[in-house]
Amino acid sequence: MRKLPHSTVLFLVMSSTSQASDLTGKVVGITDGDTFTLLTADKKQVKVRLAEIDAPESGRPYGGKSKQVLSGLIFGKEVRVVVQTTDRYGRTVGRPNLSRSRQSLVRCDQDQRVKG
Repeated sequence: MRKLPHSTVLFLVMSSTSQASDLTGKVVGITDGDTFTLLTADKKQVKVRLAEIDAPESGRPYGGKSKQVLSGLIFGKEVRVVVQTTDRYGRTVGRPNLSRSRQSLVRCDQDQRVKG
């Protein structure tokens, strides 16, 4: 039997763990404009950071408004998060979609700006 180099084994393990997966649950908390807490069906709380979004942090200019907008879009709603990775703080990084309509968060934001 041929042995694989350590780097090949590490690559295979990393490849299998970095596959996109989904999380579904209810948004129970908003940390700031790009981070929220998801409560899954098995009552696990998962901190999720929005992929490809960089919103102002709380306490920074427009940080409060950013948090309000995210809250208005998803707080208390069922969402499906397509997981992309985990960041250096241990947060799940992904793209949320509203579960029932499969509508992306970006589309919801565009709708809110038109109405608001």
